[in-house]
Amino acid sequence: MSLFYYVCCAALLTSPLFCKETLQYTSATDGKNVSTDWSITKEQDHLVISGKSSDGSTAEIQTSDSYQLEIFKQKDPNKGYDLTASRKGNTLTVTGLVKQDPKTKVYDIGRTPWVQEFAFGFRNFLKDKETEYKFEILHPKDFDIHDMIATKEYVEDLTINGKTYKAQKLKITLQGFRKRFWKADVWYDLETLELLRYKANEGPGTPITETILIGSS
Repeated sequence: MSLFYYVCCAALLTSPLFCKETLQYTSATDGKNVSTDWSITKEQDHLVISGKSSDGSTAEIQTSDSYQLEIFKQKDPNKGYDLTASRKGNTLTVTGLVKQDPKTKVYDIGRTPWVQEFAFGFRNFLKDKETEYKFEILHPKDFDIHDMIATKEYVEDLTINGKTYKAQKLKITLQGFRKRFWKADVWYDLETLELLRYKANEGPGTPITETILIGSS
């Protein structure tokens, strides 16, 4: 599961139709560190988000101005992923390569939300009074779709690099009996809704990855 995270967009004084900001994260997995820089630009009625990691991975995302995911592109040369996924109405289509093997899959997901990068898909959920949020996610290793659920657990003070945030903790799992096979713990700043910390592995027996916010500009 990819681990890119977002930047919260703030308007520039020079143009009412354009804004751009960057946010930096660092991830640690079994002693290996990877940094990720995100930039987000607002263009009229949608957001264009670009991510680049120090391991060579890249992502390009387009969402509505309310952060509903429309297009997701990911390239990861280390894992052999190169995919493009897009949603039109109830139809989710993904095409690309997995280790040079071409694949195309099409899903009817109805009105269920689609989330790929956790920092984008939960903004409205974090603001409302609901305690659970069901959604779909694509796994880049086989283009399969998975039924997921995010659950609000509690609010706590979270300190990162000497700064303390009022943070909402979410637990994210697969739905049904498969929830015991994978989970992620994720913390968000309740003031800005930015992702602050992520902690999960990629499945049973795999090492834990921890991602934290390290700066913005």
